[in-house]
Formats: sequence, structure tokens, C-alpha cells
Amino acid sequence: IISCNICQLRFNSDSQAAAHYKGTKHAKKLKALEAMKNKQKSVTAKDSAKTTFTSITTNTINTSSDKT
Repeated sequence: IISCNICQLRFNSDSQAAAHYKGTKHAKKLKALEAMKNKQKSVTAKDSAKTTFTSITTNTINTSSDKT
């Protein structure tokens, strides 16, 4: 059985699957999925950078406070 996990469809033949993969509905869903993955990566990277900055700032403040 041939299936498209992105569109949740099953095909009876290779020719049906090939036609589907070349179609606009599949292309739109694929593009949306890729955009969502890219958005998640950028949000994760921003959260990571924010956490690192917060850690550095907190450590700097704590170190300065300890010396006084």
C-alpha cells in the first residue's frame, strides 16, 4: 500500500501516488508543514538565546553582589 503521511491518503497504484505528489493540494500541505517546522526552529532558537542571556546576566549580578 502506498500512502502519503502528510495528506493522510492511501493509493492503489504508483500512478495515483505520483499524480498526488505532483498535485497542488499536496504541495500546499507540504509547504505549510515546512513553514511550521521552520517557525518551531526559530522559536526554539530564540528561547535558547533568551535563556542563555538570562543565565549570564543572573550570574554576573550574583557575582557582583557577592564581592560587595
